[in-house]
Amino acid sequence: MKLPASVLIAIALSLPAQAQTITEPATVNLQSVFYGDNTEFVGNPYRDGETLMGVHNKLSLVLPLGARSHLKLGVFTDQRAGGEKAFELIRPIVSLTIGDEKNQFIMGTLETPVATEQGPDRIGPHGLLPPIQVETYAFTRAFEAGMQWKHQGRVTSDLYIDWQKLNTPQHREKLNTGLVTKAAVYGPLSLGGQFQYVHQGGQLFDVGPVSDSVAGAAGAILDRESTVLRGRLTGEFYYASSRNVPARGDAATELTGHGFFMRAAYEVQGIRAYGIAWRSHDFVKQEVDPNYGQALPDGIYDSSVHTKRGHRYYETGVSRRFYPDRMVWIEPALRLHWTNGHLDYSYRIIAALNFDYVLSHRK
Repeated sequence: MKLPASVLIAIALSLPAQAQTITEPATVNLQSVFYGDNTEFVGNPYRDGETLMGVHNKLSLVLPLGARSHLKLGVFTDQRAGGEKAFELIRPIVSLTIGDEKNQFIMGTLETPVATEQGPDRIGPHGLLPPIQVETYAFTRAFEAGMQWKHQGRVTSDLYIDWQKLNTPQHREKLNTGLVTKAAVYGPLSLGGQFQYVHQGGQLFDVGPVSDSVAGAAGAILDRESTVLRGRLTGEFYYASSRNVPARGDAATELTGHGFFMRAAYEVQGIRAYGIAWRSHDFVKQEVDPNYGQALPDGIYDSSVHTKRGHRYYETGVSRRFYPDRMVWIEPALRLHWTNGHLDYSYRIIAALNFDYVLSHRK
């Protein structure tokens, strides 16, 4: 149905008047993360040693559209030290956010801040447990685009879908979707739940098998202030399960597994010391930290390299976070990794800044 010309004219004339009612200022935001990560894994059949050093930046202009929405426009860059290219990745930042501080629905570039909590084991893009997603994606895949819903309150939730590849004649489409939630129960006790699904497929071009890989975890979280040195004590216990289907329709390739994840940490005066214990059977999933998953670095499951008692992994580490300036923090960390009898170490230093410049108010 066509609108009368007078109605269209009235709508057009009303737009400038509506724009003039926006009193919130525009803001220029810069988020930079400098990282140096070294994993000295020698003889470990699960995870290869790797050194990552670089910086990624998110420079954006945040334009308020009203009291409950804003538009973000900018650019993302990822630069690796020693790389042959000036930038490993350059992507535009375009996102529309609708909602308030409690509930936000985001379309376009996702909101995935790095290291909102201290510790090298907790810096993943969405705070997923390492058995579900390896934490170094905070460096190697810091840009995500799709849709996201974030909720803050007694229950906190981050529900997202990240579209990584389109279906082309060269490769299948690839996406991952996940949920991280935490619900306060009573005092220091909370319940936690996590889920992630990784899919490769597409109907336009048949390029390789369709694959599905999913894992979920549910558990309890204890977070309380300690009288010892006025520190903070946290403890987590999760039961996790996985289902990996590298070739849909081929039942022989399917594998279902489960595991138990335990983590305890103590924080005092900027220092965090922690320990992790993981026991699992046939736990295989895409995007998992290879030290947790029972698959070799090439993604192939080989039962001959695993013990009859199942897969065992232990980790301990210490980190210290410094705040030399209000907008900057820096955090060095040292870790020890024990995977089915293989002892390795790693160390990391990251620094981050979050800078906002408020432009003049619009009238």
